[in-house]
Amino acid sequence: MRIACVDKTAADRLALEQFFDAAFERCRNSIGHLTVGRCYPASREEVLLNSAPDIVAIGPQLSVEEVQTFATEFRKSFPTAAIFVILKQENYSLRALKRLEAVSAEVFSVDDSPVRIIHAVSVVETTKSNASLGKIVTIHGVKGGVGSTTITAALAHAAQALGKKPLVLDLSLSGSLAHYLNADKSQSADYAALLIDFLYPDDQLAKRLITTAPNGIDLVMQPAGGTDVREYWLRDQRRFELTLNLLEYYQSVYDVVLIDTSRIEGVLYFALTTRADVRLLVTSNEAASVHLLSTALTTVADYPGQGKIKIIMNMLQERGLTRDDILDFLFVNDAFEEQMTSVGTLPFDLKSRNWIGTGNTFYTEASKHTQDLLERALADLIELKLDRPSLAENAVKKFDFSKLIPGIWKKERMERKGLPLPQAKLPASTETLVGASNNKIKQLHPILMPLGESIQVEHVSNHGQRAFVKVPEAAQLTAQVAAEVTTENSVAPTLDNLADLYQAPEIQEVSEIIGNVAGGAK
Repeated sequence: MRIACVDKTAADRLALEQFFDAAFERCRNSIGHLTVGRCYPASREEVLLNSAPDIVAIGPQLSVEEVQTFATEFRKSFPTAAIFVILKQENYSLRALKRLEAVSAEVFSVDDSPVRIIHAVSVVETTKSNASLGKIVTIHGVKGGVGSTTITAALAHAAQALGKKPLVLDLSLSGSLAHYLNADKSQSADYAALLIDFLYPDDQLAKRLITTAPNGIDLVMQPAGGTDVREYWLRDQRRFELTLNLLEYYQSVYDVVLIDTSRIEGVLYFALTTRADVRLLVTSNEAASVHLLSTALTTVADYPGQGKIKIIMNMLQERGLTRDDILDFLFVNDAFEEQMTSVGTLPFDLKSRNWIGTGNTFYTEASKHTQDLLERALADLIELKLDRPSLAENAVKKFDFSKLIPGIWKKERMERKGLPLPQAKLPASTETLVGASNNKIKQLHPILMPLGESIQVEHVSNHGQRAFVKVPEAAQLTAQVAAEVTTENSVAPTLDNLADLYQAPEIQEVSEIIGNVAGGAK
């Protein structure tokens, strides 16, 4: 919050700046966190020649006539700026208030309580359009190894891909993200000095605390100085607001601030989670993570604030739990709501597993389909509408029935719509999409995990064994075809047939999802 202090002489302008600084300090001691008030002395000419401040404060050494002249000029030059007028007690009258109504100025007496003045500053801050402020997203891994740091960096690159400007703050003890991204610096002496000397940051200091990794991601450096400074940073009840003030500046510059909380504890963690626009819980698909996810959801839901809770499922294990398994576990939690999973699910992606050491991120190393999912997850978090269809939707729309292998499926059978999905029952004697044995089903399961809304194909083997396989969006057409096949007048689709189907040029974009089906079963 930039406040230009205008008065008759340079000494008067300096005294007005000190008046506001003292008012901020008094109110800060009584109520805690306040917006950053960066006051600076300026003449009338200096204010008019430079960019618009948030507030123009006109001091008490000017007469009412001079105040009216100044305020009229400022209102014409800066229609959206707030104007505060501080009058001497003898000039504070109904007549003066009436004269200043035309310029929509807030008028105070020098004897007014600092609380009233700073409350007016806070009103100006809160009435600024929230749409212009970047979103704060706190990312909470339910345990170590679920991929919260991986997803934090990946979402930053996804934001850049969507034309947004992201900033990353890593609260982990080791500051690992800066090392993974090969940043030149990971710690800042300026940040440590801010905490030790109890300095309220301005925008110049805030800029110095940022380093840009070679891959283009901006990171906030951690404070240097070891354990003592880290305790100041995370746990000191008087200093946590310094970091909150920094974040207020960063929100005005960046579209989204991604904070990897790294399961830390302390007052800063509580304050960041409370103020976050979105609280993103990250779980993997192994049993321990899912169990802890329920506990983490209950804890985060109890935090104050208006931030939405979202859950992203990171399918790290090829043969782990499915999306539906995780949802079944969550449904018994009173805090769970179905829209919390709108962010989507990250599939097992062999291509991107070794992103650490590349200097890039999980996003840049992943398949096109995973990149699309990350972009959609980021768009969901910051409430950005994407007009383009997903890769899976696009593939199904582009598919040309005439290119199917002759003799395997009858065209007229596949052109029928509205099949009874998600329960498509296959013939008992058919070697189908998932093979004939439960072993093959388990082998294919990670490849065919849900990538959003899934459908369910029931497979009955020659031995009468029943199993269910989850099919991703891009494979809906395959399930539709398989459901239409009968041994009476068609040849049943085999894994090889289905793999050939997905080699059609129209759906090469998603061949990485389904193209490996045949290879996975052999």
